[in-house]
Amino acid sequence: MSLPNSFQVYKAPKSSSWSKTKLYHIGTTDASPLYTCKEVVSWSGKFTIDLHGGSTPDGTPIATSTSESVRQNKAVITLPVASHPNNGEHDIEISEPFRRHASLKHETWDFVIAIATGTERHAEKFEWRRSHGDETASLREGKSTYGWKLVRLHSGDTVGADVKDDSRVLGESSDGKEVVAVWTDDTQTWFRGVEKGVVAKMEFTGSGAVTGDGGLGEKWKLLAAMSALHMRQVILQYAQAAGTTTTAAGAS
Repeated sequence: MSLPNSFQVYKAPKSSSWSKTKLYHIGTTDASPLYTCKEVVSWSGKFTIDLHGGSTPDGTPIATSTSESVRQNKAVITLPVASHPNNGEHDIEISEPFRRHASLKHETWDFVIAIATGTERHAEKFEWRRSHGDETASLREGKSTYGWKLVRLHSGDTVGADVKDDSRVLGESSDGKEVVAVWTDDTQTWFRGVEKGVVAKMEFTGSGAVTGDGGLGEKWKLLAAMSALHMRQVILQYAQAAGTTTTAAGAS
């Protein structure tokens, strides 16, 4: 089962807003849940995010994100990969660092993953950048909203010819890089009305939406989605910390 090119993340039924463990479902608007996301936050602020296939958090996760420090500027995203049945090896894992870079004016996150081109594989870097343009508005029927766009930093490839008709190509970033995914969540905007319960939306675009040759692959999709879920949790924790500081200052 692969991630669809467009999906939403919404609160699972009976998932408590007060618990340190939260469950979310991932799917489309007209189908049952495809995946379940389980977030566990410790009292120190460290957290893990596990992605499970289906509507329950049962069995071995197909992807995991783990924060490495309370400051949360670095994480490790792990994707189990089954070994070839004929090579006699045990299953292996792909573990990729996911890093935050922040200054007073800018915030980005990046990761590196191997991309297959024909029979060869090469490492490519991808960077999440904040966005308030047409990319994120497209996730909310043209309504202006804040969010993120995922930029493919180094590629000589053009968008593949086998992009499906329902997969939009959003073009390039301001520095001429391909935008391969867009994301918006409840830390950036409010979802109202029929979107009650929705906490995030994501869409793969360009080569991120291509299946087969010219595409970035299913493992890349999983890593990109896990990276976005991780960003959301970090931003939530920073917002909660800021709220606590403001309340304490007001009481002093």
